[in-house]
Amino acid sequence: MYGVIDLESYTLSIVRLNTAFGKLENCDDINEVKQLFEESLEDLETLYRDIVDDLNRDEVNLNE
Repeated sequence: MYGVIDLESYTLSIVRLNTAFGKLENCDDINEVKQLFEESLEDLETLYRDIVDDLNRDEVNLNE
């Protein structure tokens, strides 16, 4: 990833979370809500791993 956060993936993950919470509040299908939470978690875990990999590089530019 080289010091760049994937904002598209982050944004989609947050949108999925908001949608899931809205569906949860409206008592919609729990399986659909669960799937939205799982997809969001996968995206956020990928972002986390990318950030940790960037920070573990030998040289980290402070401007990144």
